Amino acid sequence: MNEKGKLEVSIPYKRVIILLIIGVLFLAVIYNLFKSLKESFQLILKINVPIYILAIVVSVSAFHMYVVSWIFLLRALNVKIKLKDIVSLVWTSYFFDAMVPTASVSGEAVRAYLTAKKHNVKWGDAISSVVAHRTMAIISFIAMTAASFILLYLMYQLSMRILVLAGVAVSLSLIGLVALLYFSLKPEAINTFMRGILKIAGKISKKIAKKLEEAEPKIVKTVYEFSGAMKLLINHKKVMFLTFLTSVLWWLGNAFTGYVIFLSLGYKISFILVLFIFTLTILVRMIPIFVPGSMGLFELATIALWSAVGVSSSVAAAVALLNRNVWVVQVSIGLVAVIRELRGLNKN
Repeated sequence: MNEKGKLEVSIPYKRVIILLIIGVLFLAVIYNLFKSLKESFQLILKINVPIYILAIVVSVSAFHMYVVSWIFLLRALNVKIKLKDIVSLVWTSYFFDAMVPTASVSGEAVRAYLTAKKHNVKWGDAISSVVAHRTMAIISFIAMTAASFILLYLMYQLSMRILVLAGVAVSLSLIGLVALLYFSLKPEAINTFMRGILKIAGKISKKIAKKLEEAEPKIVKTVYEFSGAMKLLINHKKVMFLTFLTSVLWWLGNAFTGYVIFLSLGYKISFILVLFIFTLTILVRMIPIFVPGSMGLFELATIALWSAVGVSSSVAAAVALLNRNVWVVQVSIGLVAVIRELRGLNKN
């Protein structure tokens, strides 16, 4: 808050730039480890540009299926926000997820905050819509991972390492889903958790503890509003099904982007295999290494996974780099949305 009582929100540009530089350096080190790097760049220079542009279009279009899935949830809660604002909010959420890697928590928190603050939506409704959205994204991810695993198991002889990774992917997703649903439907559990935070805060700083104690009644009220809204959404079977369906289309669209990238390199590959490797790389992106977009780690995992299923390291490295370019396009769109949201917030 400034002296006039207006809320000011800013992006830590210096920190983001430093982390981006670290990510780029990490990326350079990873690529220099591969002797076939020169071959990768030769492949990229020969890329079919129209097909690659199609991959970018598919990626951006698929993201808007994720936007549509949130619209269903907002309408079920009778939350009225203009379409252009909904699109802007979700792209803003994506930007923060990409630049502040905390397993998608940062982006969702920003989206819930902006929804409540800018559009006069009750905190409980704003949070529940975002949490339900993330929940359906996890459920659809589990379904897609399981389906691709079963299909691959029937079609190919997979190595034990790949089978273990698939098991870990499904297990971690299930654990996250169960925890999310438990806290969503049990307001008492959230309140107990908040009291625990108050005790810890009291030992660290009395000033912080006092502020949290003053805010506790509002927090408790929001928690019960949130839980009630979650139960309302879960009872909307049709809405939840449509949200699940559009989330699946979002995941499939992202995987199809990778498939089109292979085609742009003149490399034909099974879409089921692309889908399976895509689910594993998603888990890598969720690791909070505090480098924007998991730069370096994502590329290393992509190259390693594709090499494990028989794709040459030169092709795998080219695919990873072209995927990173798609990410840059998406983050750029997200940045435009962030600027729009922050201007509107500061005006309010």
